[in-house]
Amino acid sequence: MRIRPAPHPPLRGTFSRREKDVEAEKLARLVTLTNDQHPDLTLILGDSVIQDVIGGHFMPPETCAHILGGLRARYGVFGVLGNHDGWLSADRVKAAFDSNGIPTLVNETRTLAIAGGSVTLAGLADLMTRMVVRFICR
Repeated sequence: MRIRPAPHPPLRGTFSRREKDVEAEKLARLVTLTNDQHPDLTLILGDSVIQDVIGGHFMPPETCAHILGGLRARYGVFGVLGNHDGWLSADRVKAAFDSNGIPTLVNETRTLAIAGGSVTLAGLADLMTRMVVRFICR
């Protein structure tokens, strides 16, 4: 037996949503898609917040970190800061991520025991902002 959906009436008028809600929903969807892959390690590479970027929309670091706090990975989820994070407030962004269970490496390393060996993550500072902008894995 086939079940057919009821026909939908045509929509009239304007449907609007706040852009920040759309961005938060996109980020939450990204978390779901990432977790569905059952990653071994997830690295957040910075620039989690932006201000005054054409086509971009500001999301408070607390909101972003809360959503990204849903990421899961076998050996962990780690972050670093980008220059946009530093321009807003490195301390604020780092605190938001740390409080949501995402260690943010600021000029430091973390060694993970993986499959009988080890991987060392290092967050390095950017010359322009002196904020951490990337990982080096050894």
